[in-house]
Amino acid sequence: MGIIGESFLWAEGLLGARLCVHDYQDALWDLVEVRFRKHGHPLCVAAKALKIRHCLQADQVAVRERLQRAPAFFWKRCHAGYLEAVAPVRFRGRNVGALFAGPWSPRSALGKAREALGLLSPTPKTTVDLGLAVLDEGALVQVERVLAILAALLERELGNQHSARPGGSDRRAAISNFIEHGFHDELRLSQLARALGLSDSRASQLVRTLFRATFPQLVASRRLEYASDLLRETALPVAAVAAHAGFPDPRYFQRLFRRRFSLSPRRYRVKSGHRPRSV
Repeated sequence: MGIIGESFLWAEGLLGARLCVHDYQDALWDLVEVRFRKHGHPLCVAAKALKIRHCLQADQVAVRERLQRAPAFFWKRCHAGYLEAVAPVRFRGRNVGALFAGPWSPRSALGKAREALGLLSPTPKTTVDLGLAVLDEGALVQVERVLAILAALLERELGNQHSARPGGSDRRAAISNFIEHGFHDELRLSQLARALGLSDSRASQLVRTLFRATFPQLVASRRLEYASDLLRETALPVAAVAAHAGFPDPRYFQRLFRRRFSLSPRRYRVKSGHRPRSV
């Protein structure tokens, strides 16, 4: 576990609450442990599982809109009346995410002045306390300070990450080069992930973001382009073209080729005005 995970565990123990990060700009997943990507308290897990509209609307829409208007720490009550703290995570002047802490007892000492600053749902008359910690005024201040420290830590680690890794355009070129030099052979997403220094899931997500396609689709597209060149410019049999292009199964190659070009490989060769060359 890295410094982010260790710091989050320390903060949870200190505050007596759970922490959760929402990633708004696809910027934080490489930094944040899986367990901190979802609201982990049993109350929150149950609400999400039941798809309670007020809970989902507040977390996924209202909090984000609130931070866009005013990117600053604030307190809120969830749909059930429990107390939560929210801090923006910013990088290079943009809101890239939100850091949540809670829940705490609805009996916590949140005064009217503080409530007016937050995004608060009406407190239900029948809220069950369930033994949650009650925050006094001193604890309220401590929560705000701890979340500020964690948000600053996330911002620092984002800066380190961006300094150590190539940017979007460089990564696009790196992915294209990786496919260009390896499409003749068997290519796996895990190989690309290792080359980029990312997890498999993050590499897959990055490919989708940069190319609007999956990794297998990109590889298949490059292989089909190469196969079309061979069909136009060589006299290789179709099965050999498939093998040269990286398709070990000629039938699968023909299905993909027909789907891409609306012609069979043989028909494509005839229509293109076959111009043989040596391979």
